[in-house]
Amino acid sequence: MNKNKLIEKMIETAKKLVAENISCEGDRVSERYRDGLIINKPDVNLVDLTAADFIIKQRGDELDADEALHMAIYGYKTDRNAIILNTAPYCGIVARNAKKLPALLDDFAQIVGLTAKVAKTDGVMDVLSCVQGSRNACIIKTGKSLALGRTIEEAFTGSLVLEKGAKAFVEATILGNPQKIGFIDAKIMNIIYKKKYSIQTQAALMEDVKE
Repeated sequence: MNKNKLIEKMIETAKKLVAENISCEGDRVSERYRDGLIINKPDVNLVDLTAADFIIKQRGDELDADEALHMAIYGYKTDRNAIILNTAPYCGIVARNAKKLPALLDDFAQIVGLTAKVAKTDGVMDVLSCVQGSRNACIIKTGKSLALGRTIEEAFTGSLVLEKGAKAFVEATILGNPQKIGFIDAKIMNIIYKKKYSIQTQAALMEDVKE
């Protein structure tokens, strides 16, 4: 993969997270790179990121907690190439008050799945248990949101839809009993999105960052 193109896309994505008001200082974005990853430094606001604010980490390097989590996810989810760990207000509300976020919206069911689980801690094992199988997003009890993708663009879409779904859930809970999408309908939507509509798009985006 082309390092400069990967970093360029992460900077673009970071600015989008800020524009959507789903970020704060300390959020991290990363992409798989060779036998490790490229990730932004935690002490720079996402909107201010430049290429100099990214570091390469390989397996065996000394890692901070976020870097260790990202590295573990790449080892576990071998078909995922990008991770966003961000802070979103409605996801934070769900994290404090629920064990999982159900699919109330069609795009949530398509992209995130039937539910997004809430990890009890930001520990590696707790988070990995929430992204098992086809799950590519979760909320962490600390208030962070996690989204995975084959590309950074897909991970960003997951982050956006996760917060949109959390907002719908919180508002529906305030107004009355939220009605989640049925299990079969949600499963079908998720399969159709992943197996049909997103394949060509993600393949083209992955091709764009090759050496």
